[in-house]
Amino acid sequence: AQRPSFFSISNASQATASLSTKTMLQPLFNVIAPLPVPLFGSVRTASMFACAKSKALPRMVGWAVPLSVGALWFVWPAVDDGWKIQMGIKSEPPKV
Repeated sequence: AQRPSFFSISNASQATASLSTKTMLQPLFNVIAPLPVPLFGSVRTASMFACAKSKALPRMVGWAVPLSVGALWFVWPAVDDGWKIQMGIKSEPPKV
């Protein structure tokens, strides 16, 4: 007889923990699922849409840095100088 390895025991306990979490959250999701959500109709439809779209995220990871830089380039001039000084990002102008 072959003894189970540590990894097979660990995976089995993780599967059991995952299963119990799913069964515990299922009644909560059944209560929340029919609630209305604008544009989607219900929480169930919105969550199904989010799950389907999240499968494309690994392909889009390469765009994270360029989009962040572009957003900062566009938004940073609109940030108030008083806030920048308060946060310590910008030094106070010299008083004349």
